[in-house]
Amino acid sequence: MAETHSVSPTGDAGPSRAAFAADPVELPSRHETLGKTPHRDESEEAVFDVSNPQHREDCLITISEADANQRLADFEQKIGEESPKTPLSQRRLTARGNLIDHYRNLVNEQTEYGWKFHQYINQLTEKADELEVIADRLREKEKLAQQESTKWKNKWADLQERRRPTFEGPRDDQPRESVAPSTYTVQTDHTPPQRLVRIKDPAPFTGKDDYKINDWIFDMRSKLTQNSSEFDSETLKIAYTARLVGGDARDLIRDRLEPGSVDQISSAEQIFRILQQAYGKSKETERQEAKEEYRRLKQRDKPFPAFWADFTRLTTKLGKSTFDQYDDLTDKMSIELLKSLGDKKFDTPRELAEWCMEQENRLLLIKNRQFRENRQADTIRRRIAPRVERPHTTQMLGRN
Repeated sequence: MAETHSVSPTGDAGPSRAAFAADPVELPSRHETLGKTPHRDESEEAVFDVSNPQHREDCLITISEADANQRLADFEQKIGEESPKTPLSQRRLTARGNLIDHYRNLVNEQTEYGWKFHQYINQLTEKADELEVIADRLREKEKLAQQESTKWKNKWADLQERRRPTFEGPRDDQPRESVAPSTYTVQTDHTPPQRLVRIKDPAPFTGKDDYKINDWIFDMRSKLTQNSSEFDSETLKIAYTARLVGGDARDLIRDRLEPGSVDQISSAEQIFRILQQAYGKSKETERQEAKEEYRRLKQRDKPFPAFWADFTRLTTKLGKSTFDQYDDLTDKMSIELLKSLGDKKFDTPRELAEWCMEQENRLLLIKNRQFRENRQADTIRRRIAPRVERPHTTQMLGRN
């Protein structure tokens, strides 16, 4: 906003201040300024909107020295008309006071508009930051897409190269004229190509769902190892791993993925270590949780294969011996299996578990057969007995 240096009507030298346009209802005399006047519709009272360019332009008014002198003269004339007996010196002093109050109100309005401008600038800055974040994500996706495109182009070139037939030409010590045309044979590889089993991409890790960090790292390592032909370089491994990290977990690695950043990530294993430290549990905590889960583990109505999977997982994590596993298995199996076991003995917990699976299937077959037989018996019992035919009415009358 431009400033014009002038001499104040009050006698103080200094720059004049640009003021914002006030509401016509509050200060109707402001429309008499000699500078630029705001355009307002008299039929409707406009509300100042900082996002409206016309409103921003209308609120900028330059106050000149001539405008201030004219306003001071108007104040003196008004005071003279209201109080003719007032001395001239007193009249000028009162007019200067009124002029100072008038411009003080303008400064207050300017401060209020300035605060609205400040808030509007902050909002624009926040929007610019959000758009910059979106642009960074789009640039990252574009980079990954380019890497993916390059990878598939290279694979396509390799396939085209493999499909080209190779010709066996004559040896260097043999004259080309003496070689029969049948000597040139096409060498084709009749070995069936190995089928590439593509492992499904693991679900993204966000740190908030039930997907544990250890399970996610295991799935990621399996993917990177079994489908290693898709990840020819460590850069592709980092890009693929970072793509499957989202939510709050992504904030831990985003800055360190930028080129030239401090402690820049150089391998996928480094990403695993960062997330393991943030979301993983200590070995002692995992062991205590496994002990508590193992203590509560009972088969009850659970199918034995599902119970056996939990049993082997926890015993492996806790390092249970074979003897302890055998005793604990007999203690945690269902009552039906324990009754069927009787005095039978097995050498290993694995053999006992296999017998339990077979016995559970036999018990299930027996239950199903008993259920069918009971249902058939109930149907027979509920069957209606045949009705006895009653004698005809004419026969009964004849007997009578």
